[in-house]
Order: sequence, then structure tokens, then C-alpha cells
Amino acid sequence: KFGMARNYGPMIGHVTKPEYAQQGIASLKDMGIKYKKFGGVAPFINGLLADIKAQRTKLNDSVSAQAADDAIKAINEAK
Repeated sequence: KFGMARNYGPMIGHVTKPEYAQQGIASLKDMGIKYKKFGGVAPFINGLLADIKAQRTKLNDSVSAQAADDAIKAINEAK
């Protein structure tokens, strides 16, 4: 799963339907929380989510951009 995330993140940023973007963001958030205990995973996923947030903002999808921001916060707050 982690290896595929490298290509999955940019795809989420470019999908046309916001609901698909939000589903992808949620799956990356879950992956980031689940594998946070392994060093380097959380920063990598947070970087993908930050890129997705920027792309969704360019597409005027503020709801998905906020979802990405919330996902980053949830990963950072997870233990």
C-alpha cells in the first residue's frame, strides 16, 4: 500500500469529482495514522496531503482542501 501511495496522491489531486478526492484523502489519512509508528511514513503522507490540498485549491474545491488539512492534523495528533 505504501509504495502505491506515491502515485495515488497526485491522482487524488487531479480527479474531477470532489467526493472521489475526499475518499482518497480519507484513505491516505487512515494509512498515515495506521503506519505512523514506522518512522518517515507520517511526514511522507503529510507531504502528499499538502500537495493534494494545493491542487484541490487550484480546482476551487475548498471542501476537499479542508479535508486534506484536517487529515494532516489528524495524523499529527495520532499517537
